Amino acid sequence: MKGNLEDKSMKYCTSSKHFQALASILLLLAPEVLFAQYLPTPDYNPLKIRVNLIIVQRADGSGNFQDNPADRSFLRNMMSVTNGVFADLTNRNEEYYPGQNLPFLSNAKLEFVPNILFVKDETGWNNRNDTNPSGVPYLSGWYLDSLDQQIYHADTLPKAINLYFTTDGQVYEQMVVKATTTDYNRLVFFKQHAASEIPVLNTRASIYGQYHTMRCHVGNVWLKLWWKRNVLHEPDWTMEYEVGESIAHEIGHLMGLYHTPDAHIHALMRTKFGGLRDYMTTREIATVHQMFGRYPSLWQFVPAEVNYGSAKADWVFAEAQTWKEDRRVYANIVIKTGAILTIQGLLLMPSNGTITIEPGATLLIEGGLVRRFNTPEPEAFGHTGDVGWKPTPPSPYLQESRDLDQAGVLRLSGNGKIEAAILGIVSGE
Repeated sequence: MKGNLEDKSMKYCTSSKHFQALASILLLLAPEVLFAQYLPTPDYNPLKIRVNLIIVQRADGSGNFQDNPADRSFLRNMMSVTNGVFADLTNRNEEYYPGQNLPFLSNAKLEFVPNILFVKDETGWNNRNDTNPSGVPYLSGWYLDSLDQQIYHADTLPKAINLYFTTDGQVYEQMVVKATTTDYNRLVFFKQHAASEIPVLNTRASIYGQYHTMRCHVGNVWLKLWWKRNVLHEPDWTMEYEVGESIAHEIGHLMGLYHTPDAHIHALMRTKFGGLRDYMTTREIATVHQMFGRYPSLWQFVPAEVNYGSAKADWVFAEAQTWKEDRRVYANIVIKTGAILTIQGLLLMPSNGTITIEPGATLLIEGGLVRRFNTPEPEAFGHTGDVGWKPTPPSPYLQESRDLDQAGVLRLSGNGKIEAAILGIVSGE
């Protein structure tokens, strides 16, 4: 395991020409799946993603992590390892893809922001009550469904990926309570530390709605930590690395990544346990960023203010293009002179994002809706569309376009809408 978390966030082993070459390759290989726009560059801000660490205890509060400094420190350090996996990747291109001269990104530009929750559930804390022996938290029919729905729909909690930490009740009774065994490895119910699903674009919307919970089952972390602390007398950091890397793998699944060949020993998404989990392909990195732009049940976990913060991340349109699907962007949109961008679905902008329509350019909103991610749905304003909303005054830094030939064109049709625009439409006399 890696024992050094030296920051390599800005150490990319490729030039802009390599990025452009890679983008062309990806577009040829999978034009509907990967786009050049989803490849981060060194000056991007990371995509911040909220994660709930849900510690499921017994009704009396025992049987799992406790709300004390030592256990909170372990959980924070564990997530630091997870973040380190994505921010400190190792170049193994020649080892796994010899002779292909593939570009490499040492930072996936992903950062998980943890929130620790302690909940008491006499049934849920014991993962022996999970009738699915694999421990996979399927979207319906999972033994923690009821608890998960309570947490997902709680008004006091922001939407986040839910990571459930549970315990093998039988081994807990034998090893911790009665001290009749120390054979954790032979007796434990779930050998793996985590299991999750893989989301697929455009397959669940009609069944589960546009937004639904995304969860990961993380079994027996505290139980194994107790064993390491009290039987093996090992320091916590050994377990922090083991679990942190395992969680990175399972969150990878939640973000749309599949298993990679076992021969790639140190790949993050390798099926078998072991290895350093320190390698991702640029294809995988682009896939993850695309999923957060195209999959509502993932983009809901990213705070409204998150913006890549780089001009290289801007969506620049130099020719006609139509966006039919709903999507969220984390950068500005620039429509160049002569280009036409047509929006037919929902477009969610960052809270500080802008759309620039250059002279001679056109933005068409044909039955679509453009709004900021933190702006309520139109229905929230009532039937007339003005309940609870006050116009935002024009920015003093913006100048009105007095001459039509000096401006781009914005056209709304088919009930197209723009919500909470800073500056309205100005037409000439």
